[in-house]
Amino acid sequence: MEISYMVEGLGGDEALELFSLNAFKKFEPEEGFWELSKCFVNYAGGLPLALKILGCSVYKRDRDEWKNELDKLRKIPETEIFDLLKISFDRLDEMNKNIFLDIAFFHKGENNNKVIEILNSCDRCGGINALVEKSLLTIDISTNLVWMHDLIQEMAFQIVRQESPEEPGRCSRLCHPNDIIDVLINNTATNKIQGIALNMVELEKADWNCEAFSKMINLKFLEVDNVIISSMSIPRILPNSLRIMKWNWYASKYLPSNFQPNKLISLEMQDSELVELWDERIELPNLKYMDLSGSQNLVTTPIFTGIPKLKVLNLGRCENLVEIHPSVADHKCLT
Repeated sequence: MEISYMVEGLGGDEALELFSLNAFKKFEPEEGFWELSKCFVNYAGGLPLALKILGCSVYKRDRDEWKNELDKLRKIPETEIFDLLKISFDRLDEMNKNIFLDIAFFHKGENNNKVIEILNSCDRCGGINALVEKSLLTIDISTNLVWMHDLIQEMAFQIVRQESPEEPGRCSRLCHPNDIIDVLINNTATNKIQGIALNMVELEKADWNCEAFSKMINLKFLEVDNVIISSMSIPRILPNSLRIMKWNWYASKYLPSNFQPNKLISLEMQDSELVELWDERIELPNLKYMDLSGSQNLVTTPIFTGIPKLKVLNLGRCENLVEIHPSVADHKCLT
């Protein structure tokens, strides 16, 4: 599918002002930088996002560095919009590149504090401010939600596609339904996969080869919504490397007995067929969020003594729940 964008360009004075705000933190270029600034503005073609990114790329840099950056840009023939946007990404260190890609694939529109928690659990710390400074992210002040322009997000998708254009199972992140279904039906997963987000528009039934999950030993993020897999497709193994697991309409009565994700911080399994999670005490020292709402076959909860950090528990609409383990009373901060 080819996607096209209509982007309104800025006029000369407006474009120079926007560029200057990002390059100098003032409304016009500093002395000695006027002509160089106009070269960057002309190169951006009036595109606001490109002006912001190019301005940020030369912030606090000297004239020689400006000239080198401009020479690099001129060597790219017939630059297209994503080439411009990718300049800012290419200047990130490896940690911040991973943070940027995680947010683009899995956390756009989520609460900033929770995103930071998730990133920290993946040993990806402190990068959100750097991404904001480079105009790759914005934080809505009124809602504290993390946002990213659609063009920036599409750039992230293209970057990951280029990791393995012909074999999606060798890409680090997957969110396109066709790619995910191909990997899960044909069992072509690899240890390269760090995250999967499959959100179908309407509820669908599926037959997967869930042995594919046994190969995803570095999977940190798993989201499956609006999919009911057949009884023959129930996973016997889920990766213990998971930090986030959101699998609504999960079709088994139990989680795999060998599933012990001690780095998990969020477990969401709404409208599942679960009868219970685990039949014995389990150690989940980092789990903070548990949502089993709508799991109408759920009879009992896990023992909570092995989940010391739990602060949100949702058991709404669990109509057959007959026992909440008394250890829940030890969690004074639980909501």
